[in-house]
Amino acid sequence: MDEEELRLEYDQRLPDFEIMKDEIAKSIQNRISQKKIPFDTVYGRVKEFYSFVGKSRKKSLQNPFQDMNDIVGIRIVCLFRDDIENIKNVVHETFEVISDDDKIDSKESDRFGYSGSHVIARLRNELDSSLPQSLYKLRFEVQISTVAHHAWAAVSHHLFYKKPDEIPKDQERDFQALSALFYLADSHFLLLKNLCKDD
Repeated sequence: MDEEELRLEYDQRLPDFEIMKDEIAKSIQNRISQKKIPFDTVYGRVKEFYSFVGKSRKKSLQNPFQDMNDIVGIRIVCLFRDDIENIKNVVHETFEVISDDDKIDSKESDRFGYSGSHVIARLRNELDSSLPQSLYKLRFEVQISTVAHHAWAAVSHHLFYKKPDEIPKDQERDFQALSALFYLADSHFLLLKNLCKDD
């Protein structure tokens, strides 16, 4: 499928992707609110066309609309590290989970950087029968992180994702070292939360 054909199909499917994004975000927000799990924000995005095409080419996807995991992506930003697991459980209860990648426990003890949980899932038919049936086959990604690591990911993505070779090595090391401070901030937020709970 050439770029023109991809553009045509992308534009045709975009309204459904937007509906799906909103439905997933609304369902997650309602369920974590019902369970009284504190969170900062839940939001979604549909991958922009040129990012979609670029990833499709890079991974040599034959049918990117079926094979790509993150055309629709949801980000959940919570307050405390221990709530990541609680929110992940809500995602498992709500959707059909295909894979679950924990980027917190997978790191070596002396390595820092982005910490969060990425879940690849599909809609369950009972979620909302009014949605187009084609959307139930589409995979989407849910990313769960704390406020601190959300900030780290946003700045890191901006600085390193597009032009990683333009960052001087000594500054890159300094920036990577800062990630340990984000981890420490998360640890102390959790400590204070538990101290307040005990009082």
